Amino acid sequence: MLTFRSANIAFGVLLLILLVLDMQYKVPALFYILLVFFYSLALFYGSYFVQSQFYMKTVCKADTAEKKIALTFDDGPLNSYTPQLLSVLSNHNVMATFFCIGKNAATHTALLRQVHQQGHIIGSHSFSHGLWFDLLSAKKMEADLQQAHAVFKKELDCNIKWFRPPYGVTNPNLKKAVERMGYTAIGWNVRSMDTVAKDEQGLLKN
Repeated sequence: MLTFRSANIAFGVLLLILLVLDMQYKVPALFYILLVFFYSLALFYGSYFVQSQFYMKTVCKADTAEKKIALTFDDGPLNSYTPQLLSVLSNHNVMATFFCIGKNAATHTALLRQVHQQGHIIGSHSFSHGLWFDLLSAKKMEADLQQAHAVFKKELDCNIKWFRPPYGVTNPNLKKAVERMGYTAIGWNVRSMDTVAKDEQGLLKN
């Protein structure tokens, strides 16, 4: 499996080989450019595909022969969607996991408690879910996660154990923050793409 560590080792070895060859045969600059390009491609792949396990371990599926799926919902709780979801789930006696954004949970505390009281699992989806969250330092990421954790602890009187990275993006700083919080990172193996879908039937098919 390609990981951040193995990619760095491979890049370092190939760079060393190029430097040795360059001293003897004058290797064209194109080879260095290609090496950096493919290394950058590996980092991009690892960052934006949560299933890759590139930077950190993420649970994306269960090893089971049973015909079961795990439903997860991100970004709530929100008055515009969460009550309807809870109603449908209740009508069909289905449990799910809600990865809640801390600032939304702090704003809609009654709705957060309703999700919890109906037996659904609550996970953290960070406090801010900011556009630049992935560029924060490990220390600032941890502070953000702690802020969300405090909201859940106050409102639900329980310690959250599960965490879903905002946008599904991972990097070394997030790995440090997640480990310091003692969280288990959760990804996915099927994504609805509901945030970008334009067609209801297409969304339903996903």
